[in-house]
Amino acid sequence: MSLLTLIGKYELELRERSEVDEWLVLPEDSEVHRINVTAHARPHKTLKLKAIYDYNGYNNPAYNTEPDHMNKLRLNATYTPLTWLTALFDYTFSADSRDQLRYY
Repeated sequence: MSLLTLIGKYELELRERSEVDEWLVLPEDSEVHRINVTAHARPHKTLKLKAIYDYNGYNNPAYNTEPDHMNKLRLNATYTPLTWLTALFDYTFSADSRDQLRYY
């Protein structure tokens, strides 16, 4: 039984658009940087802990619904003192920001 497991991931998404000359606010390209870190812990036989952190960073977001930066943290705890009894705690915190919106 391992006490702590860390998993990390990085993704880069390049979005290229064609025929955007008629659209005043749509950029020709966008970049999305995604970072994910997950930690699993089992400090006791009856207790499992999990934490997940996600970060998304957008360069030239295409739509006003996409933030420039997004941070999300999820904490999860599962306690099983008996085989027929389980308690679950789950908490999610999310924060995002957008510098300026473009309207024409």
